[in-house]
Amino acid sequence: IPSQVYKEMLGDSMIYSCAYWDQGGPDKQTLTEAQNAKINFLKKKLLLNKSDKLLEVGFGNGSFLLNIAEEHNIPLHGVSLSEEQTKIAKEKQKEKNLDNANIIFEVKDFKDIKDKKFTKICSIGQMEHSLSYKDYFKQIYDLLTENGIAVIHYIGSNTIPRAENEFIQKYVFPFGRCPSFSEVIPAIEKSGLILADVDVWRKHYFFTLLQWHKNFMNKKEKITKLMGEKFT
Repeated sequence: IPSQVYKEMLGDSMIYSCAYWDQGGPDKQTLTEAQNAKINFLKKKLLLNKSDKLLEVGFGNGSFLLNIAEEHNIPLHGVSLSEEQTKIAKEKQKEKNLDNANIIFEVKDFKDIKDKKFTKICSIGQMEHSLSYKDYFKQIYDLLTENGIAVIHYIGSNTIPRAENEFIQKYVFPFGRCPSFSEVIPAIEKSGLILADVDVWRKHYFFTLLQWHKNFMNKKEKITKLMGEKFT
């Protein structure tokens, strides 16, 4: 799907994950404000300082790392499987005049990072694509320094584990799953990591989807010209 479609749907932030509606919902703040609130919330969780070295697993269009680069002069490393998103992240880096920032956007599988250590690791809306939560958290454990912090933001399910919706599997989220706590927490425990903090944003994705749908419908004609009636 061309990046232009995502831009029309996701808005200026180009963030394809749940926003944080800390003011109470779309009647109180814009989607951009809620996505910025999410970025600020996650930054607080990471307890960033000048001696940090940060890895982002699945950096999307680069918004999170670029935001950090504007405030902290620390080594930032992002890995993604998407060449298109990597290209956009590098373009956004130039647009923001951050060419001199200590930041790497790399097309690489998270599992293939070897012989490196990071004081902080962040993953935003990427873990759902993992086929093995045990391997996922073990890799995070191996990449973190002794007193490192990892913040993992993902779509969870409030039910017992079950098969995903067929339509979503085929058209929206191939090979992805929204895991239950009963699947995730044992994997964290077995990895050696300490589960120190959990937040559940129960209605926040509902609000986010409403805004994405509103954006999409407002640009429906433009998207149809670009992608065709079947896609729309």
